[in-house]
Amino acid sequence: MMASCYHQQLHSTWGDFAEGLAKDNPEAFGKSQGPRQSWSAAEGEIELEWSIQLKSLSGPNAEQQATILLQRLQAETYISRLWIDPKEDGCRLFRGRYTDIFSPIAINELDQTRSIFLDGQQPFLDAQFIKPSAPIVAQSMDVRQLRGHYAYTLQVAVFDETHRNYGQAAQQEARRLRAEGHEAFYYHGNKMSMVTVGLFSDADRQPREAIDARGRRILMYYYGPRIKKLQETFPHNLVNGHVYHEPMGNGKRRPQASLLIPIQ
Repeated sequence: MMASCYHQQLHSTWGDFAEGLAKDNPEAFGKSQGPRQSWSAAEGEIELEWSIQLKSLSGPNAEQQATILLQRLQAETYISRLWIDPKEDGCRLFRGRYTDIFSPIAINELDQTRSIFLDGQQPFLDAQFIKPSAPIVAQSMDVRQLRGHYAYTLQVAVFDETHRNYGQAAQQEARRLRAEGHEAFYYHGNKMSMVTVGLFSDADRQPREAIDARGRRILMYYYGPRIKKLQETFPHNLVNGHVYHEPMGNGKRRPQASLLIPIQ
């Protein structure tokens, strides 16, 4: 019964949003992982603790080599949330951010990382938790700077090409929300710009078992308390500053709700 109550969809890319305007709002989706966080609105500093170090590289081509390795891991394994920490004399390839390295998620991701096979070998058997040298400082409100560190954010507005200076409009809205004390960001996509609030992880989703159309048991993930609480403040995904009424299957229309999207 539960599976029939929702149209299941995750906006896997920011560009998918335009097509998604004509579909039901998603509230269940597949797995990904992100960390817990604390936020200082005044300084824009996001305090993060531990990460899994896969590899440390040095030399003038270190960042290029790390990027090639990251892309290969993304293409050939199921490893997610990889990120590169550039240094003056090289760079390091990390996975994830964790406040508790003894949590089941952290332990599982470390074991998963160590068990990676490439070319018949396990090159990351020595992978371990370390503390990056400094916390991330959000130097702008562009949410793309947090790729690899956080999994999801709540989209609350979009400005498209029918709006004059839609990019500036999104930035102004993000600044307005930030001034009000909200954890607000913007993202400039293709012919549109989005405004989002909040940073979320798998801990903010609730797994439930359901039955699909073929009678198979499946595990779905639904918005947890923190996401629903934020939706009380931001119930809609506004389009050009106005509530967008999306079509439903029965011919009626309803206001489009704010929706969780991946940071990528």
